[in-house]
Amino acid sequence: MGRPENPVDFTVPARGKLAELLRAVRHEAGLTYDELAVRTGRSPATLKRACGGKKVPEEKVVDIVQECVGTRRVAEAAGPGSRPAWPTVAGTAGTSATPGPTSTARTAGN
Repeated sequence: MGRPENPVDFTVPARGKLAELLRAVRHEAGLTYDELAVRTGRSPATLKRACGGKKVPEEKVVDIVQECVGTRRVAEAAGPGSRPAWPTVAGTAGTSATPGPTSTARTAGN
């Protein structure tokens, strides 16, 4: 068994809630980050960052995780519509957590 996860960062509450929900669905599915990485085609590091709350994961990562664990719970809990409100989740301007071309480049190949 690996080391315990760091606490979710709730500096931006919506980001923390998204991370907490991603962790919950992974735990409920009984998957480690390595097992989820095999199923999603993303690296364990990318998945751990998505579940940490410090950065906003790409929508595609959230969608892939939900598909692999067989739930839409994350999107449903995020509020109206089928997807989390990404600008709200990203938090204040000036954070490196806003999704876009730079966040895609960071995770390319994962």
